[in-house]
Amino acid sequence: MTIELAFGMIVFALLLLLTLTAIATGLDHIRVSEASRVGARLAARSEPVSHVIAAAKDQAPDGSVVSVTGDGGSVVVTVRAPERAPFARLGWDVAAVARSVAPRELRP
Repeated sequence: MTIELAFGMIVFALLLLLTLTAIATGLDHIRVSEASRVGARLAARSEPVSHVIAAAKDQAPDGSVVSVTGDGGSVVVTVRAPERAPFARLGWDVAAVARSVAPRELRP
């Protein structure tokens, strides 16, 4: 085995690791988007905040942080997934974050 082949295999393994991590981060983006939408729909119906957070965390990746805020006419649900290890170690903040806004529903 030559040194060039050994070096090429190491570079290939690193690129494969970064590619798979990027794909997983992309899937995290999809999951946090759905989680924030679910939470915003529930919050718009005036569900308890604990129920909104629990429902959003069920949809989000493990370890995600959910926050619910709102003003008079709308609610905002923000979901942030944890960072993926290789990117976090490189100092790149590529954690998936989604924010959904929904108008509060009026109850008769």
